[in-house]
Amino acid sequence: MSLPTLYSDGIYKARKPHRCCECGATILPGQEYFRADGLWEGSFDHYKRCLPCVELADEVLEIERAGRVHEEEMTCFGYLFESAHEYGILDEWKRSKAIVTTIKEEPHE
Repeated sequence: MSLPTLYSDGIYKARKPHRCCECGATILPGQEYFRADGLWEGSFDHYKRCLPCVELADEVLEIERAGRVHEEEMTCFGYLFESAHEYGILDEWKRSKAIVTTIKEEPHE
């Protein structure tokens, strides 16, 4: 995926239920979550992540920056768990967070 033409992100407090684009967990009203809005290849999209997935995304980003991964090859929204698995940090992250919800792990096409 190419870089967005327009982009903004931030941490918000949910006023209604949302679904994490990474693990599929429900973000409940009152919980904080990360939201990114942007224009990618002519399409305006919104992505929401629960805070545990934000922590994992930060770890993945740190690995990618240390490896000098080109920006256009960095992990896209919805592919966080694939990258974390590829970098060997997913299982340890799951253990450290005591993940008890079902995490979607179906492959992306």
